[in-house]
Amino acid sequence: MNPARRRTVIWIVVVGGVILLAGGVVAGVIGMAGFVKGMASEPWAKLQEAIAATRTDDGAEAFHRAHPGLVARYPQAAQFVAAARSWRPKVDKLPREVPGLWEVAKAKGEMNVSTSNDETTFTLAHFHGVTARVVTRAGALIDVTIE
Repeated sequence: MNPARRRTVIWIVVVGGVILLAGGVVAGVIGMAGFVKGMASEPWAKLQEAIAATRTDDGAEAFHRAHPGLVARYPQAAQFVAAARSWRPKVDKLPREVPGLWEVAKAKGEMNVSTSNDETTFTLAHFHGVTARVVTRAGALIDVTIE
């Protein structure tokens, strides 16, 4: 094979490898984003349930009674109702569906989901000025805060 043809073949192989590598990275990022969004679905549903229930004081009190795991942070229903009042003006900044990682990044926010044993902690921080945290244990809500 002459040297010019050999250089052309090498360049084709190198460029092809770079394209395959870039495609793999993009596919990995997309896959990871879907994985994180999937992990966030259960705690996000609990957050949306809390938001809907706490739009009124009576709803917040009923929500507190329905979720006995909240007693560790909010021993009395009145404490939970007071917390819910403070987050009411902020919750409309949160989307109804779990935000994608790109949406979170554009908002200069952070999203984290971690699971250890049967406890899942979901945090959406600095998302349009709102930080929300939900903790579940074996699917039961044990903590919710919105700041």
